Amino acid sequence: FIHYEISNWAKEGYMGEHNLTYWRNNHYYGVGLSASGYIGNVRYTNTKSISEYNKGVNKLEKEELTLKDEKIYQIILNLRTIEGLDLKLYEGKYHEDFYTTFKEILDKFIQEKYLIYNRDKNIIYPTYQGMMILDNLLIKIMEKIS
Repeated sequence: FIHYEISNWAKEGYMGEHNLTYWRNNHYYGVGLSASGYIGNVRYTNTKSISEYNKGVNKLEKEELTLKDEKIYQIILNLRTIEGLDLKLYEGKYHEDFYTTFKEILDKFIQEKYLIYNRDKNIIYPTYQGMMILDNLLIKIMEKIS
């Protein structure tokens, strides 16, 4: 089994595509009671009430993301997986060099073997030990994000 995501293991070729949609920070529709979705810069959750839902009152909660929020979600969600954070994709979306911005923090966690920087693929991803302390790593990054 491969520990492909912080809370999931799977055999090769059987990783949960449903969950990977979330961790890749891709957009998705939430349809039905209590369903959640992420379209554009809006994350939402539908109502839990069948009578409200049948009246067409779908959205219970709605969060419009700022650019800072979008960066945070991208980092937090991508680093949950062994796919990691694609630095070229990040730079293309946010016009910021992630490695340069967080170099001091990243170098420390790379040196301590909590993160791996694959220069050929231009990704940063957590080791197994890194997944075990991921919250600590993310706190350090979040303190510096703009």
